[in-house]
Amino acid sequence: MIKKIFINKTHHTGLQLWRYITLGSGAILADYLVLYLLHELCNLHYLVAATPAFITGQLTNYIISKCYIFPKGKHHVRFELLIYLLIGVVSLIMNLISMWYFTSVLSLHYLLSKFISNAIVFLFSFFSRKYILFTKTLKGANLC
Repeated sequence: MIKKIFINKTHHTGLQLWRYITLGSGAILADYLVLYLLHELCNLHYLVAATPAFITGQLTNYIISKCYIFPKGKHHVRFELLIYLLIGVVSLIMNLISMWYFTSVLSLHYLLSKFISNAIVFLFSFFSRKYILFTKTLKGANLC
């Protein structure tokens, strides 16, 4: 059962979304850790610290996605990584704008703002990556 839920390759969107949420927690943890360290220890502005933190999370997420969430993509690995990062740039812009709004305008703590921002960007990132990068047309395949 564990193998089916977390290891075996699948095209089932619900299972992929579940993996993206559970396994992607490692990427979120990396993102938060770098944000916290850069802001609290290095005294970088929270938006400046959010950028390398987000990139760290995205690279972690790419590795997790390639290994455990999505089957082999439909593009060459270099092109796939480029598109993955371009989706990440759009996600980063969405993340920074929403973090700025929640922190500077609504006066929420920057880590709470990061949490809300991640929730906003999450679905955009998942479905963009799934349908642009990792969905193959499989003739006669059972997509379960």
